Amino acid sequence: MNYISASECPRVTDLIGFDNFVDNQGYDYAGVYVWYFIQKYGFEKFIKVYRGECEWRNLIYDEFEADAIRAFVIWNRKM
Repeated sequence: MNYISASECPRVTDLIGFDNFVDNQGYDYAGVYVWYFIQKYGFEKFIKVYRGECEWRNLIYDEFEADAIRAFVIWNRKM
């Protein structure tokens, strides 16, 4: 995960139409964002978002993506 960056990370909304998703580590960024979302809000909230029972845009804030990467890097160092 050394090639993902908190300073150059794509926004969650940009991943929806992210050109060259695979070539730009789209899966890695998306995975980190989902991991962080679950850490922050819990798996039940994630399931509600996944099912369309809750609007995810209301839960994503400015700097969400950078916070997600920083939290993941810290967590990964502990492992």
